[in-house]
Amino acid sequence: MKISALVFLLLSSSAFGQMVERPQEAERLTGQRNAIPRPADVARISGYQVIGIADGDTLTVLQDRKPVKLRLANIDAPEKSQPFGQRSKESLSDLCWGKGATYETQDIDRYGRTVAVVTCGGVEVNRAQVERGMAWVYPRYNKDQSLPALQEKSRNAGVGLWRDSDPIPPWEYRRSSKLSREN
Repeated sequence: MKISALVFLLLSSSAFGQMVERPQEAERLTGQRNAIPRPADVARISGYQVIGIADGDTLTVLQDRKPVKLRLANIDAPEKSQPFGQRSKESLSDLCWGKGATYETQDIDRYGRTVAVVTCGGVEVNRAQVERGMAWVYPRYNKDQSLPALQEKSRNAGVGLWRDSDPIPPWEYRRSSKLSREN
């Protein structure tokens, strides 16, 4: 019974689907042609299953059968009610939905979210969101010194939120929204 449950989990996981689509990766990991990957091999390829995208800088992965909310480190995406907020969420979804994710924890924020550098399908999505113009580098919390140059490149190219004539950083937007609610 235990073996059949393991086979069912393996076959039903999106990671197995990735292995079937990438037989050379299974061969590289196992050293055997047409090999059926072991669960440990699948974990090395796919990491954790992405099960939710909240906005352009927050996603949820399934880890040990429990949801773990991840806040992308070093960046801040537009709020949903801001211009490009929905597009930023869609961009993160395009990068991560249905793909395995790995992450490197940087911190735990005041809301209990794990702040991390996240990789989905081999792409570091924190950087990708900045490159696509779908997020700002968050100066107050940024620890990646290469990100400001990527943001400047995106700004100069006029991609994503940089198409807007006067984009408002999310931290300023939140502050102004909070002040208007208090008045």
